[in-house]
Amino acid sequence: MGSAKLLFLPLLILVFCLAPLQAMASGTLAPKLQAKLFKKVLSFDKELGNHAIIKLGVVYSAGTRQVATILVNEFAANGIAAEAVSMEELGEKTRNYDVLYLTEGTEASAATVQGSGLLRVSGLPDFANQGIVGIAVTEMKGKPRILIHQGCLSADGHEFSSKLLKLATVVG
Repeated sequence: MGSAKLLFLPLLILVFCLAPLQAMASGTLAPKLQAKLFKKVLSFDKELGNHAIIKLGVVYSAGTRQVATILVNEFAANGIAAEAVSMEELGEKTRNYDVLYLTEGTEASAATVQGSGLLRVSGLPDFANQGIVGIAVTEMKGKPRILIHQGCLSADGHEFSSKLLKLATVVG
């Protein structure tokens, strides 16, 4: 019986280590790839492309705090100043950011910043399809894809280069 417990322990450790990644919806890209892709995508924004440092807030809910921490680390590794911010403290911190990354369960926070000039992005394709964010990066048929919701981008005062629009799928 003692050896069975020893075999179970590594499995239990593995489950706890992978739990934050399971909080991400299926079809999403790995955080590392999302950060790299967003760094490139943001360079095509006519407003943000001129910023020496882009400040990004990763908005999280109670269930996505660990995912937000992973994303913050990946964005930082790619030269984007990132910080995790809870939905509750977002209102007082919106001036700190140029871009907001919305994690699962934070769609209600989009209304808080709508029309503020902040670019809203996500790794969840449904958020772009519904106009909650202007840009989402996702995986479709095993390949990274960029989804753009033109209405959302226009409402927030963002315009992207036609080069990016040719690479992306426009959803709204």
